[in-house]
Amino acid sequence: MVERFSDDETAYSEWLAEHPDGFVFNHFGGPPAFNVIHRARCGHLHRTDNEGRRTAVEKLAATGLREMVSRVKQIRGSGQWKFCADCAPAAPERAGAGRPRDAADASWVTPPALRVELDGLENRVTRRLRWTLVGHAVAILTGVALILLLAG
Repeated sequence: MVERFSDDETAYSEWLAEHPDGFVFNHFGGPPAFNVIHRARCGHLHRTDNEGRRTAVEKLAATGLREMVSRVKQIRGSGQWKFCADCAPAAPERAGAGRPRDAADASWVTPPALRVELDGLENRVTRRLRWTLVGHAVAILTGVALILLLAG
């Protein structure tokens, strides 16, 4: 069953507490980028700056992802909404996925496809940085050697 919350902070907070493994759809209307399905534990849903007015934007909540996606497609149609990139509700559950964001721990949830892409990028950046550092080290050592040669 999909539940709807609009201007009802108490009922919404109770639902989140009772269904930490559920899913929530932020239904802003307008552009697809603002209409997002999150895991119930996603940090975007628990920001303190939204305290007391979280349901000013309509929320739909469900315990099952298929049920949620089906309902969202009925309301918004295909392509008029998205999954949260941070809590990755469409990805298989992983330990810690969707827990409230911790600024000290940026690795808490990375979708697998993005992780592979980032690992590849990190390897390319690391190689380039390594060669840049080697080049700088050679230049510095050459400069020191010239200074010592000219001073001696």
